[in-house]
Amino acid sequence: MLQKKDWKKRQLSNAYFNDSAAGTLTTAMMPGIEGRTNPGQRWRGFCWFDYSHNQLLSELGVLNDGTAQHSLYGEAIPVSLLEELSQTSQAH
Repeated sequence: MLQKKDWKKRQLSNAYFNDSAAGTLTTAMMPGIEGRTNPGQRWRGFCWFDYSHNQLLSELGVLNDGTAQHSLYGEAIPVSLLEELSQTSQAH
């Protein structure tokens, strides 16, 4: 999870894919642990905004009245969904 104090530091790149089937995948480049931004010293994260699994997200407590409350963490993602997302990402 991106700490609130670091929100202003992020620099978003363009989306890697953006369509109604896959959602939006974007990246964030941030200073690394020692505050450096040069290659090898910075942190790179990604976020996939997937709006095709809203029912599952609601069941898992991620969505409240259609608004995301938090990220879906790795251990909470069903294996079948990971496989589906892997195939989707390869296709896009």
